Amino acid sequence: MRLRYLTSSRTLPFLAFLALLLAAAPAVHAQPSATQSDVTLRRAGDVPATATRLVKNPSDGQLYVLAVDGDVYRLDSDGEGMFSLPDEPLYDSADHGLCEDGSGGECAQGMAFGPEGALYIVANELSDGNRKENATRTVATVAKGTPTESGRTWRALAQTEPYLLGHTAFDHRFNGIAVSPDGGHVFLNSGSRTDHGEAHEGARELPITSAILRVPTDADGLTLQNDSTTLAEGGYLFADGTRNEFDLAFSPEGRLFGVGNAGDRDDSGELNWLREGRHYGFPWYIGGHRTPQWYQSRSGGGYDDSEDLLLDDNLWSNDGFGIDYFYNDPSFPNPPDDFTFTAPIPNTGPHADHFIDEETGEVRDASEQDTSITTFTAHRSMLALLFDKEDALGDGYTGDAFAMAYQGADDAPWFDLKDPGEDLVHMELTPAETEAGYTTTVTRIAQGFDHPIDAVLKGNTIYVAGRGSEALWAVELPENAGPPSVARTVFDSFESGDDPGFTEPDPGSSPVTVETVEPGGPNAGGSALRASVEEVSNQVFRKTLDAPLELGSNNQYFNFYLASQSSASTDLRVGLFEDADGNGATDGDDDNLSTIVTLPADSSGYELRKLALSDFADDNPDTGDGQIDAVRRVSFRFVGTSGGDASTVYLDYLAFSEEALTQEQVPVEFAGAPTPTVEGRSVQLAWRTLTETGNAGFYVQHRREDQSDWTRASGLVSTKAEGGTASRKLTYEHHIDGLAPGRYRFRVQQKDLDGDVSAGPATALVEVGASEGFALEPAYPNPLQAGETATLEARGVSGEEDVRATLYNSL
Repeated sequence: MRLRYLTSSRTLPFLAFLALLLAAAPAVHAQPSATQSDVTLRRAGDVPATATRLVKNPSDGQLYVLAVDGDVYRLDSDGEGMFSLPDEPLYDSADHGLCEDGSGGECAQGMAFGPEGALYIVANELSDGNRKENATRTVATVAKGTPTESGRTWRALAQTEPYLLGHTAFDHRFNGIAVSPDGGHVFLNSGSRTDHGEAHEGARELPITSAILRVPTDADGLTLQNDSTTLAEGGYLFADGTRNEFDLAFSPEGRLFGVGNAGDRDDSGELNWLREGRHYGFPWYIGGHRTPQWYQSRSGGGYDDSEDLLLDDNLWSNDGFGIDYFYNDPSFPNPPDDFTFTAPIPNTGPHADHFIDEETGEVRDASEQDTSITTFTAHRSMLALLFDKEDALGDGYTGDAFAMAYQGADDAPWFDLKDPGEDLVHMELTPAETEAGYTTTVTRIAQGFDHPIDAVLKGNTIYVAGRGSEALWAVELPENAGPPSVARTVFDSFESGDDPGFTEPDPGSSPVTVETVEPGGPNAGGSALRASVEEVSNQVFRKTLDAPLELGSNNQYFNFYLASQSSASTDLRVGLFEDADGNGATDGDDDNLSTIVTLPADSSGYELRKLALSDFADDNPDTGDGQIDAVRRVSFRFVGTSGGDASTVYLDYLAFSEEALTQEQVPVEFAGAPTPTVEGRSVQLAWRTLTETGNAGFYVQHRREDQSDWTRASGLVSTKAEGGTASRKLTYEHHIDGLAPGRYRFRVQQKDLDGDVSAGPATALVEVGASEGFALEPAYPNPLQAGETATLEARGVSGEEDVRATLYNSL
């Protein structure tokens, strides 16, 4: 044990301890500030001093605040990014029926909107007595307010039966709530009633505590019983072993995540991907650490808290107030024999990754030590988890996650791990082949808040409710302008035999033959353009657009695919013409720019040419301004060869773009190998793409360790990219059932719009069906020819066991 400060992780407004936190916080906070150059921050209004949730109504885009007494305020917007707090709430106890008796001053703790605008509120009330000190049990209620023409109609969606209080600051009770993307269920966090599994009031954790529950949104007066079997059989127990996931949020892919808080010991706070049927370790594991009061007490040597360097001598729960919740505890129950837990997501830094060295008691920075923690610096009290589900944010933030720390360095004696806290962090999650399912980076983008309690994303602005400052802060991030502006001026794709619209105005003695042919280039839908001459003599083929194509500042590259089928290299002059005066022709008053490109002889394939407009020469310097503002005509002119007379060139995908396209953009750029999640003989395969261009979709394949060929395990999984092209990250999943036990690799094939198929990276070998008992592999070869030997392989048995197999002739 070390002596640091009086510390505690009553991490969060859980709310018995919150008053003490706020009373001890410094009276003056510096103005919060952005820590990234592309982020700005300003004050945007006020929130109540007792605010506990800030949410956005998807049906009208307005911001709502929940106070702990059950009052719901709709913030008034001036339409220019400023908000005011009304004098009176929009809804209160008289409307939703919650928190009518005050419930000890810590009643309402959760609020969320469904996709159709239904409002859900989570409240905790006392079943006996009007103060927590003289009550023995608590009841959690979820109220649903369904919108009507005149307001809302309210009903109790679900309510727990009364369950036992612990009468400590660790009675977290019900708080976090999230509505499924389809609006069919609400997911509820039931926090722990203990710090780390110790006994209070004759009980440790209960079936209904430290868990994620799931309730259908069409329920009416459902009773959630404090019984493991009833909760599981009713489908209400979604996940178990979560200490206190105060905030829940769905990712753009529809996956549920939660941020959880560790206890008074210096264990890391957690970010978890919450999946049905999983156990997340509590109380036996917290922040990826084994709970020493459990494993040391049960190991025979006993637990001596004075030797635990992750404890402080003056902890709130360790003699700091004359109580001691850390002690040798031989009666601490062991986990079930078949217990496996899902670890939190590792944080690879660079921020919120401090930890205590268990050997020295010193504070370390994980990323500086080239390691990671699971997931956040202890006692930060992470909350306000949110995702950019609508891809509203710009490059570097698109589709990513964010969260906030409620506590900060000025919360000494509660927080002293050399981490500033009270900040907003950006998290970029990357799929991983681990139980956690992901790793994440954590980067601070704003700091200096005064006990921020919640945040919500509206457009490209994250609004933060600062409880200590009673302020609403607006953190503005780059806006997503969409993929690079691409204007396909000539063609994107066409079928063989189509007229691409090119003409040959000056055929001369050796005309240009222009036709569509198969196959097309990397971006074609089926065909490309072929232009050939028998003798190069300044022939030109060109296309005049139906109307001028405005370029502006966003389209400064001209991209196209070019291939050659000639015995000598060929020079082509590429010309761009405008129609500035709008007379329908490119004449002497208009700009005319050109540049020369050289094609090698008999190129082996298409080469992406990306020409900056700034490199084009002005062919008519006496008129115009030397810039193309609106393209009206594109031309290609045969101007020379390095030998020989004839020349044939192929063109595909002529497009203007904001940035030069890259060859890697042509099919799909994968974020890495797919991530397999094994459940018995089934595998859920997830993969992510960084960019897609001309993509039709994917095929899933697997290959067992003893096989040489890949087996296709899916039909075409259609791309999520509109038109097959996207410059943002997209995530896909496919479920594979009925695999024979064994070790497999998995990969994804990508199919272009032109039908070409290429394989992405493969996974490492993954054991499938290992948790099952005996399994007999299919006989091979099959059918069996005369004189051949059939091989049968049994899995799940030892070499000393007898196995009897019978081979039948089914012909």
